[in-house]
Amino acid sequence: LAFSQIRTRYARTVMGPLWELIGLVFLLFPLSILWSKLWDRPIADFFIYLFSGYSLFRFISTTIGDASQNFVVSYGNMIKNININPLICTLSLCFRNLIFFGHILIFIFFLGFFFELKINFFLLIFFLLCLFISLLNVSTLIAFLCVRYRDLSNLIGLVMSLLFFFTPIIWDANQLSGKHKILFIEPNLLYHYIEFFRSSILYGKVNDLSFYVVIIFTIVSSILTLYVLKKFKKVLVTWI
Repeated sequence: LAFSQIRTRYARTVMGPLWELIGLVFLLFPLSILWSKLWDRPIADFFIYLFSGYSLFRFISTTIGDASQNFVVSYGNMIKNININPLICTLSLCFRNLIFFGHILIFIFFLGFFFELKINFFLLIFFLLCLFISLLNVSTLIAFLCVRYRDLSNLIGLVMSLLFFFTPIIWDANQLSGKHKILFIEPNLLYHYIEFFRSSILYGKVNDLSFYVVIIFTIVSSILTLYVLKKFKKVLVTWI
């Protein structure tokens, strides 16, 4: 299902999914020149910092945004006409976006040769596994909620836009005082995922708080998703 959607989306194009990477580089490189001057940081260092954070945020926000319409638009007719497990639909969504994100990872590895990034491949692989499971769980939960309450899809878009500015993507968490970190940063689940990913690439290590938050959320969201699937899988078709 994922490959079929990708072929349909990029039919009769030369670059195919590589356009996602090309567009991202053309967007972030000029912005890195400007924002590096605002934050007084070297352009190359800030570009890697911005690229790693923004690319992951885009992957997460795109997946969550698509999930809000997954059971209604993307697979609505299939669910109504075929006895299919809803988890397959969200699995297809997450895998499709993971393919796009894979191109970005290859580019990050390419940057690592030039800027001597301290990539910890063990942490990175472990993070990608947790990320995929977490996104699969969150996408499934959001898809169920949005098919039952259609107005939530608009609210989710607004929340993700707000989180972009409250998450250290274009700015550094160290710019805040300790009190404001506790208030705005540490409760931000999205920050811990981005910090885990970014630190695995730039520093080769991850702070304990982000490490355990990612693991705990992956486990808790998995349990909740299994409960929702068991309780509402059979009535999903009546909501569509």
